[in-house]
Amino acid sequence: MKKGTIGKILGFIACVAVICAALYAVYRYLVPELDDEFEDDIDDVFGPDDSDFDDTLYEDE
Repeated sequence: MKKGTIGKILGFIACVAVICAALYAVYRYLVPELDDEFEDDIDDVFGPDDSDFDDTLYEDE
């Protein structure tokens, strides 16, 4: 293979990587954070996690 061919292949791969990175950045910007919705769904199923943890069992005496 010639050096020009290798350069064209690497350039093409670089262009595809840049386009993918830009599309991923736009996707992350436009899609809302699903973590909050996930926690709300878990709270709906199991109830809010407002129980106090009794950590006196592990305290040094």
